[in-house]
Amino acid sequence: MKNRFEFFTPLMWEHEYKLIEKYLESDDILLEWGTGNGTIYFSGLVKEVISIEHDIDWVNSIQKTIDAYEIDNIILHHVSQHTPDPIPCRYEQFKDYIEYAKIKKFKFDKVLVDGRARKYCAKSIYDIIDDDVIIFVHDFNHNDYNMVLNIMILLNN
Repeated sequence: MKNRFEFFTPLMWEHEYKLIEKYLESDDILLEWGTGNGTIYFSGLVKEVISIEHDIDWVNSIQKTIDAYEIDNIILHHVSQHTPDPIPCRYEQFKDYIEYAKIKKFKFDKVLVDGRARKYCAKSIYDIIDDDVIIFVHDFNHNDYNMVLNIMILLNN
């Protein structure tokens, strides 16, 4: 499928976003934590992108690009964090951001976790997905995110 926004390269290695692309279909609704170039890029491949972002300045910047290119299939949601960014992220700091998709009862086909508190976002969404939903976690090879796989294995048993 041709991507009308292929020039908005996601901030990922090419093999990473090409792998995600292989699983996306034109009628998919993509839920995403972490707004950016990938939001725009993937919007060229799917029916709709629902994107959750904690940084209001970044939301405003991306919204200007969306408006400039008249992109009508991205829905941005700003959800503030509770405290400044510590490293590593703590659940309490991003609780509203993490739980937002569950609270709003979004309907979606695929999930891209590419923002803050990734392991917590992945666990939160796992509790409500259907068996056919695919979750992509960017930078999955990061030691802290390996916990996501352990949680999903435990939840499946």
